[in-house]
Amino acid sequence: MQAPELSPSPDTERERKLLAWWEGYDPDSSKDRSPASADTRPAPIALPRPPATSTIRPAPPSALDRAVEAELRSIESRQLGRSGAPVWSVERVCGAERLWGSGYTGPGDAAWIRDATRPFRLCPEKAVLDLTAALGGSAKAIVMAYGSLVTGLESSPLLSHLGAHHCDEPRLRDKITVAWYDPNDLQHSRRYDLVMADTLLYRLADKGKFLKGVAHCLKPGGALLLHDFFLSGHTPQPQLIDAWHDGEPVRIHPCTAKALVQEFPRHGLAVCGTQDMTAVYRRLIVQQARQLALTLDSAPAPPRTRSGLATELSLWRARVQALGHGLSFCRIAAVKQA
Repeated sequence: MQAPELSPSPDTERERKLLAWWEGYDPDSSKDRSPASADTRPAPIALPRPPATSTIRPAPPSALDRAVEAELRSIESRQLGRSGAPVWSVERVCGAERLWGSGYTGPGDAAWIRDATRPFRLCPEKAVLDLTAALGGSAKAIVMAYGSLVTGLESSPLLSHLGAHHCDEPRLRDKITVAWYDPNDLQHSRRYDLVMADTLLYRLADKGKFLKGVAHCLKPGGALLLHDFFLSGHTPQPQLIDAWHDGEPVRIHPCTAKALVQEFPRHGLAVCGTQDMTAVYRRLIVQQARQLALTLDSAPAPPRTRSGLATELSLWRARVQALGHGLSFCRIAAVKQA
């Protein structure tokens, strides 16, 4: 008797439709997916435990809750996107944390941060400047791993507000600060051993001005660590790049990694290495989306989170489809020359 074939497809209707939408096929089509499409799917992953609670925790309505809600709505309205809606809303934060984990608003958990920062030999005596602090997840990972002091700066008014609250714990209070700043006008009086930024430069028009500000923040011999989206120069499907452009909440100014690296010497920065991590990053994103699908039935998302998830999934789907088709994701490290 032949053993039954085990299908890797999710059993539930909700999981099946979410994965179909994410991976770009019709879930109700009678035709099987092509072998080429099946081969590109990531390997099966273990069913995760329900995700941690969001930074924005639901609570019974009260006068205080209404006051907090009003404050958050006021803060989110300080940064509006091309559509006129907040770039980061309360709902989007809830959805992002459900997708990426508590304290995170994008791919990459504590293990990812430790792996990226390990070459810089951080320790309690060293200071780090995180220019995309968001909710403080990366800063907390660095403090827990190395004990370094972390100054977090964040361009989103809402994320910087929530990040400061998120890191206001007794064990972190003396190690982490999170505040708002304008990345188009980076000015900071302190000097750091490591400056890091994640998916920031592709949003900046004047990258040279930003690098000048970064170099000013670095100690001689200090390091710069960047993770960002870059144009690869080869665009076999330009419509995917167009869809990525159109789907971004703010106007973007991507360039090639080569063009950015050519700017470094002008600011006293020597490139240590450029690593194309497109395949790794894309796989990480897709796996997180699949994990989400596997947990939606066991841990249903409340309405606010569902609304934010729709926003996040749509945004990251456009990015995933462009990655490897004219869009790349690279890790760049540089050192400030003495």
